[in-house]
Amino acid sequence: MQPRPYPVPQPYYPPPQAYPQPRPQPRPVAVQPQPPRLQPRPQPMRVEVLPDPDPEPVAVRPVAVPPPEQLGIRVAAPAVAVPAPEALGIKLD
Repeated sequence: MQPRPYPVPQPYYPPPQAYPQPRPQPRPVAVQPQPPRLQPRPQPMRVEVLPDPDPEPVAVRPVAVPPPEQLGIRVAAPAVAVPAPEALGIKLD
């Protein structure tokens, strides 16, 4: 038996690339500039100024405020200690 001859290798040629064709551009048309349309200004709303109502008298009565200890609030030393004006060099006349 004779060995079969191998086929001769063919060179590879890639298919040609299909580049997208540029789209035709429309021709510019000379357009006449239009003046801007002016819209009428809205009329301001009418404002009616009402007179101030007469104040109603309110009965004010003093309210007795119990001390904090009676309300269950413990008062320790004040959170901010403010020195006396004399200690700061301030003279009160």
